[in-house]
Amino acid sequence: MLSAEFTDKRKGLLEAFKKFKIGFLLAIIFGIISFPNTILNLLMFLHSEVHELFFFLQTYSIVAGIINFAGGIVVLYFLYKGFEGVEKYISGTTIGKWGVVLKFIALIGSFIVSLFIIPKLFGALVGKDVHLAFLEIYGLRGIISLIGLIGAIFLAVALYHIGDHYNETLIIVGAILYIFLAWIGAILLFIGFRNLEEKMIHEPLILPPPPPL
Repeated sequence: MLSAEFTDKRKGLLEAFKKFKIGFLLAIIFGIISFPNTILNLLMFLHSEVHELFFFLQTYSIVAGIINFAGGIVVLYFLYKGFEGVEKYISGTTIGKWGVVLKFIALIGSFIVSLFIIPKLFGALVGKDVHLAFLEIYGLRGIISLIGLIGAIFLAVALYHIGDHYNETLIIVGAILYIFLAWIGAILLFIGFRNLEEKMIHEPLILPPPPPL
Protein backbone atom coordinates (compact mmCIF):
# COMPACT_ATOMS: atom_id res chain seq x y z
CA MET A 1 0.00 0.00 0.00
CA LEU A 2 2.75 2.42 1.00
CA SER A 3 4.78 1.39 -2.03
CA ALA A 4 1.89 2.23 -4.35
CA GLU A 5 1.35 5.61 -2.66
CA PHE A 6 5.00 6.61 -2.92
CA THR A 7 5.16 5.39 -6.52
CA ASP A 8 2.12 7.49 -7.40
CA LYS A 9 3.64 10.50 -5.64
CA ARG A 10 6.92 10.16 -7.51
CA LYS A 11 5.10 9.69 -10.80
CA GLY A 12 2.92 12.75 -10.16
CA LEU A 13 5.88 14.94 -9.22
CA LEU A 14 7.93 13.80 -12.21
CA GLU A 15 5.04 14.65 -14.50
CA ALA A 16 4.72 18.08 -12.87
CA PHE A 17 8.48 18.74 -13.17
CA LYS A 18 8.26 17.77 -16.85
CA LYS A 19 5.45 20.29 -17.35
CA PHE A 20 7.52 23.02 -15.69
CA LYS A 21 10.54 22.10 -17.78
CA ILE A 22 8.59 22.30 -21.05
CA GLY A 23 6.91 25.54 -20.01
CA PHE A 24 10.16 27.34 -19.19
CA LEU A 25 11.87 26.00 -22.32
CA LEU A 26 9.07 27.51 -24.40
CA ALA A 27 9.38 30.75 -22.40
CA ILE A 28 13.07 30.90 -23.38
CA ILE A 29 12.26 30.38 -27.06
CA PHE A 30 9.48 32.97 -27.18
CA GLY A 31 11.64 35.37 -25.17
CA ILE A 32 14.17 35.28 -28.00
CA ILE A 33 11.39 36.11 -30.48
CA SER A 34 10.11 39.03 -28.39
CA PHE A 35 13.52 40.67 -27.85
CA PRO A 36 13.63 42.46 -31.25
CA ASN A 37 10.04 43.52 -30.63
CA THR A 38 11.08 45.28 -27.40
CA ILE A 39 13.92 47.12 -29.16
CA LEU A 40 11.65 48.21 -32.01
CA ASN A 41 9.03 49.62 -29.64
CA LEU A 42 11.73 51.56 -27.78
CA LEU A 43 13.14 53.00 -31.02
CA MET A 44 9.69 54.05 -32.21
CA PHE A 45 8.92 55.76 -28.92
CA LEU A 46 12.19 57.72 -28.92
CA HIS A 47 11.87 59.02 -32.48
CA SER A 48 9.72 62.11 -32.90
CA GLU A 49 8.91 61.43 -36.56
CA VAL A 50 7.15 58.42 -38.03
CA HIS A 51 8.65 57.04 -41.23
CA GLU A 52 7.38 54.33 -43.53
CA LEU A 53 10.13 52.08 -42.22
CA PHE A 54 8.76 52.39 -38.72
CA PHE A 55 5.32 51.29 -39.88
CA PHE A 56 6.94 48.24 -41.46
CA LEU A 57 8.82 47.52 -38.24
CA GLN A 58 5.70 48.01 -36.17
CA THR A 59 3.90 45.53 -38.40
CA TYR A 60 6.63 43.05 -37.54
CA SER A 61 6.11 43.99 -33.91
CA ILE A 62 2.44 43.07 -34.13
CA VAL A 63 3.21 39.78 -35.89
CA ALA A 64 5.74 38.97 -33.18
CA GLY A 65 3.14 39.96 -30.60
CA ILE A 66 0.64 37.48 -32.06
CA ILE A 67 3.26 34.73 -31.96
CA ASN A 68 4.17 35.58 -28.38
CA PHE A 69 0.49 35.73 -27.43
CA ALA A 70 -0.08 32.20 -28.70
CA GLY A 71 3.19 31.05 -27.17
CA GLY A 72 2.38 32.72 -23.86
CA ILE A 73 -0.90 30.81 -23.61
CA VAL A 74 0.95 27.53 -24.16
CA VAL A 75 3.61 28.45 -21.57
CA LEU A 76 0.97 29.37 -18.98
CA TYR A 77 -0.90 26.13 -19.67
CA PHE A 78 2.18 24.04 -18.85
CA LEU A 79 2.93 26.09 -15.74
CA TYR A 80 -0.67 25.73 -14.51
CA LYS A 81 -0.58 21.96 -15.01
CA GLY A 82 2.76 21.86 -13.21
CA PHE A 83 1.34 23.62 -10.15
CA GLU A 84 -1.67 21.31 -10.25
CA GLY A 85 0.73 18.40 -9.95
CA VAL A 86 2.83 19.72 -7.06
CA GLU A 87 0.24 21.47 -4.89
CA LYS A 88 -0.83 18.14 -3.37
CA TYR A 89 2.68 17.41 -2.14
CA ILE A 90 4.39 20.77 -1.55
CA SER A 91 2.78 23.43 0.63
CA GLY A 92 2.69 27.03 -0.51
CA THR A 93 2.50 26.23 -4.23
CA THR A 94 -1.24 26.75 -4.83
CA ILE A 95 -0.58 30.49 -5.14
CA GLY A 96 1.27 29.67 -8.35
CA LYS A 97 -2.04 28.83 -10.02
CA TRP A 98 -3.36 32.28 -9.13
CA GLY A 99 -0.18 33.75 -10.54
CA VAL A 100 -0.82 31.95 -13.83
CA VAL A 101 -4.37 33.34 -13.93
CA LEU A 102 -3.13 36.92 -13.40
CA LYS A 103 -0.43 36.48 -16.04
CA PHE A 104 -3.10 35.18 -18.42
CA ILE A 105 -5.27 38.25 -17.80
CA ALA A 106 -2.26 40.51 -18.44
CA LEU A 107 -1.42 38.57 -21.61
CA ILE A 108 -4.95 38.99 -22.97
CA GLY A 109 -4.97 42.69 -22.08
CA SER A 110 -1.60 43.32 -23.69
CA PHE A 111 -2.71 41.58 -26.87
CA ILE A 112 -5.91 43.65 -27.08
CA VAL A 113 -3.92 46.87 -26.64
CA SER A 114 -1.52 45.75 -29.39
CA LEU A 115 -4.43 45.47 -31.82
CA PHE A 116 -4.92 49.25 -31.56
CA ILE A 117 -1.32 50.19 -32.29
CA ILE A 118 -1.54 50.46 -36.12
CA PRO A 119 -4.76 52.57 -36.26
CA LYS A 120 -3.44 54.69 -33.41
CA LEU A 121 -0.18 55.28 -35.23
CA PHE A 122 -2.00 56.07 -38.45
CA GLY A 123 -4.05 58.70 -36.63
CA ALA A 124 -0.83 60.03 -35.12
CA LEU A 125 0.73 60.29 -38.57
CA VAL A 126 -2.19 62.37 -39.81
CA GLY A 127 -2.28 64.53 -36.69
CA LYS A 128 1.52 64.67 -36.25
CA ASP A 129 1.18 63.77 -32.56
CA VAL A 130 3.14 60.57 -32.34
CA HIS A 131 4.34 60.86 -28.76
CA LEU A 132 0.80 61.36 -27.44
CA ALA A 133 -0.32 58.21 -29.22
CA PHE A 134 2.50 56.21 -27.70
CA LEU A 135 1.90 57.66 -24.23
CA GLU A 136 -1.72 56.53 -24.38
CA ILE A 137 -0.75 53.04 -25.57
CA TYR A 138 2.02 52.63 -23.03
CA GLY A 139 -0.19 54.04 -20.28
CA LEU A 140 -2.63 51.18 -20.82
CA ARG A 141 0.25 48.72 -21.06
CA GLY A 142 1.56 50.04 -17.74
CA ILE A 143 -1.68 49.08 -15.98
CA ILE A 144 -1.65 45.67 -17.64
CA SER A 145 2.01 45.20 -16.74
CA LEU A 146 1.16 45.83 -13.07
CA ILE A 147 -1.30 42.93 -13.16
CA GLY A 148 1.37 40.80 -14.83
CA LEU A 149 3.90 41.82 -12.18
CA ILE A 150 1.61 40.68 -9.37
CA GLY A 151 1.12 37.40 -11.21
CA ALA A 152 4.88 37.00 -11.61
CA ILE A 153 5.36 37.56 -7.86
CA PHE A 154 2.79 34.87 -7.08
CA LEU A 155 4.55 32.51 -9.48
CA ALA A 156 7.93 33.30 -7.93
CA VAL A 157 6.67 32.59 -4.40
CA ALA A 158 5.32 29.19 -5.45
CA LEU A 159 8.47 28.29 -7.39
CA TYR A 160 10.61 29.38 -4.45
CA HIS A 161 8.74 26.93 -2.23
CA ILE A 162 9.51 24.13 -4.68
CA GLY A 163 13.20 25.01 -4.78
CA ASP A 164 13.36 25.34 -1.01
CA HIS A 165 11.56 22.02 -0.51
CA TYR A 166 14.14 20.16 -2.61
CA ASN A 167 17.10 22.43 -1.80
CA GLU A 168 17.54 23.21 -5.49
CA THR A 169 19.45 26.49 -5.67
CA LEU A 170 18.84 27.13 -9.37
CA ILE A 171 15.08 27.04 -8.86
CA ILE A 172 15.32 29.36 -5.85
CA VAL A 173 17.47 31.91 -7.71
CA GLY A 174 15.46 31.49 -10.92
CA ALA A 175 12.21 32.13 -9.05
CA ILE A 176 13.54 35.43 -7.70
CA LEU A 177 14.90 36.55 -11.07
CA TYR A 178 11.67 35.56 -12.83
CA ILE A 179 9.91 38.59 -11.32
CA PHE A 180 11.99 41.25 -13.11
CA LEU A 181 14.29 39.28 -15.46
CA ALA A 182 11.86 36.65 -16.70
CA TRP A 183 14.00 35.36 -19.57
CA ILE A 184 17.09 34.79 -17.42
CA GLY A 185 14.92 33.36 -14.66
CA ALA A 186 13.31 30.96 -17.15
CA ILE A 187 16.75 29.65 -18.15
CA LEU A 188 17.69 28.91 -14.54
CA LEU A 189 14.29 27.40 -13.82
CA PHE A 190 14.50 25.14 -16.88
CA ILE A 191 17.92 23.86 -15.78
CA GLY A 192 16.76 23.55 -12.17
CA PHE A 193 13.69 21.46 -13.00
CA ARG A 194 15.74 19.33 -15.37
CA ASN A 195 18.20 18.65 -12.54
CA LEU A 196 15.34 17.93 -10.16
CA GLU A 197 13.76 15.53 -12.63
CA GLU A 198 17.03 13.66 -13.15
CA LYS A 199 17.67 13.41 -9.40
CA MET A 200 14.22 11.97 -8.77
CA ILE A 201 14.53 9.47 -11.64
CA HIS A 202 17.82 8.09 -10.32
CA GLU A 203 16.99 8.40 -6.64
CA PRO A 204 16.19 5.03 -5.01
CA LEU A 205 12.68 4.69 -3.63
CA ILE A 206 13.02 4.69 0.17
CA LEU A 207 9.82 3.78 1.95
CA PRO A 208 9.10 4.85 5.53
CA PRO A 209 9.06 2.06 8.12
CA PRO A 210 5.66 0.40 8.56
CA PRO A 211 3.62 1.54 11.55
CA PRO A 212 4.03 -0.56 14.69
CA LEU A 213 1.51 -3.33 15.17
